[in-house]
Amino acid sequence: MGLEFEFYGPETENCVSSLGKVTVGAYDDWTQLNAFAARCDVVTFENENIPFETLRDLDEKTVVYPKAKAQQQTQDRLVE
Repeated sequence: MGLEFEFYGPETENCVSSLGKVTVGAYDDWTQLNAFAARCDVVTFENENIPFETLRDLDEKTVVYPKAKAQQQTQDRLVE
């Protein structure tokens, strides 16, 4: 299918390194995040620990699914 994957996160040890490039960086490191977003057609995420602000700002630079608003709601158990 010709798909390439890149991963971003603060952990130096991960289980995805065999699947694609891994960028290790903080969720508020905008130098790293902007470079990451520039290389991605679509960004997705799988846990609620990523700050809403990070996803909202990434969504201004590339397509993010699910949208940052969904992440904001899952971070608040009463709203969820």
